[in-house]
Amino acid sequence: MDRDQQDKQRIRQWVREWVLETADHEEYLARLGDERWQTLEVAPAPSGSVSYGRRQA
Repeated sequence: MDRDQQDKQRIRQWVREWVLETADHEEYLARLGDERWQTLEVAPAPSGSVSYGRRQA
């Protein structure tokens, strides 16, 4: 089997496991696990002030 076929099979398996066979969001989170969910948390990253300019009259 060539690599493209292997990739297609792996993608199909992933979709089956994580999308089609997952009943709801709660089950998805349970499969994901607390530890993995924690690593996906986004840290605060405030931006500075931005000047978008203004129209000249």
